[in-house]
Amino acid sequence: VYVIGTDEQLEAFQDFIKSRCDLKEEEQNRDLYGLEQYLVQETSPFLGKMIRESGIREKTSGLVVGIERMGHRFLNPDSGLIIEKGDLLWLVG
Repeated sequence: VYVIGTDEQLEAFQDFIKSRCDLKEEEQNRDLYGLEQYLVQETSPFLGKMIRESGIREKTSGLVVGIERMGHRFLNPDSGLIIEKGDLLWLVG
């Protein structure tokens, strides 16, 4: 299960889960999938392309689940969104 939200929402959810979950710490830390960040720079091969035509999925085996751009967050961005310099892409894969 992956949860996307503000820092405050994620912290509250984590506290909720920890209070109701009786898993060993090593089981909690075992990740089958990961959430990673990618900062788009001027040399990025994804710059200026729509998400769907960028090849991110094939190159990273991940999906773009969020973008941070100039202080705004776009959760589950449209595949037609054009990737810009300075975008922080959130990838799950």
